[in-house]
Amino acid sequence: MRVLISVGETSGELYAERLVNTWRTVLPATEFYALGGELLQKAGVSILYPYAGMSVMGIVEVWKARNTIVEAFNTITSFIVSKRPDFLILVDFPGFNLKLARFAHGRGCKVIYYSLPQLWIWGDWRVKALKQYVDLRLVILPFEQQFYERLGLKTYWVGHPLVEIVNDELKHVADGPEVFLGLLPGSRVQEVRSILPIMLEVACHFNDKKIGIAPTKNTLPVVKSLVNNLPIVYFENPYTLMRKAKFLLVTSGTATLEAALIGTPMAILYRTSYSFYWVAKLLTHVKYIGLPNIIAGHEIVPEFIQHHCNADTIIQYLDEFFSHPELERKMRNELNKVRTLLGDKIASREAINLIKQHFYG
Repeated sequence: MRVLISVGETSGELYAERLVNTWRTVLPATEFYALGGELLQKAGVSILYPYAGMSVMGIVEVWKARNTIVEAFNTITSFIVSKRPDFLILVDFPGFNLKLARFAHGRGCKVIYYSLPQLWIWGDWRVKALKQYVDLRLVILPFEQQFYERLGLKTYWVGHPLVEIVNDELKHVADGPEVFLGLLPGSRVQEVRSILPIMLEVACHFNDKKIGIAPTKNTLPVVKSLVNNLPIVYFENPYTLMRKAKFLLVTSGTATLEAALIGTPMAILYRTSYSFYWVAKLLTHVKYIGLPNIIAGHEIVPEFIQHHCNADTIIQYLDEFFSHPELERKMRNELNKVRTLLGDKIASREAINLIKQHFYG
């Protein structure tokens, strides 16, 4: 059996890697191929094309990456034609993956979408493609199944992959000194360049405290160039920093939900080009940008976005937060509620069971 996987960013690869490992416990002879990265390669997946150059956001950035995106699409579609994989597993990354779904479906490949495009953010204009070209649709957030089924899409909630991942990772976090402020600047170089300088300016306000940072491997060079000689402790494992920090500054993305599952108080930061920001503001249908707030249905952690994402505003908030211990207790309680809402399903196991039921009866 051949399985082809398509991911376009770090979080999607993380989810896919867990799925591959679980799949192998059921069908160990399966051959896996992917648009992927180092994590999937370490899991024994043959990488057809690396996604690193495609993981961009913003109108200008996507335009600059267009040749890479076209080359990746041609490589993957050529593989589908020549090797005829039994399954195509897509993880988020809708702009690319829905085109791939259409191509694969037209050539008799069974298409599974693991973590559907977030139509509740961007609108329902992709419903037709999801209905027409995807055979099995799996969602990971508790409210998504009802949302998609209102649009006429049969979906299954498998639980969030991060529940399993975070629980496993925390077993390996060793005891050690605490960190006053932890910095998680993101997994994309462009967002690190935009947001880390603000985080560092905030960190300098607390220069008598221990500050930690957990860059991803691909952003490490740019992080080191920006941190320069500041007395900041580097953490290879972000979960160690999330567990040990008293407070986190987190770039909007998957890390906000990881921190929520661990229960560490945080603030969410985001800043992008104004052209992309205003386009996104016009097209999106959610009140909040951070997953903990979206899941909770109200603001439980502060969001500092665009012109509000500046050191003075964040420092003012932190001085207030650290002066009132009841604010920390309240945030921790709210984060625990988010953890409860996400449930305790093992997403990879649920997904494999549904794949077996759907395609093999």
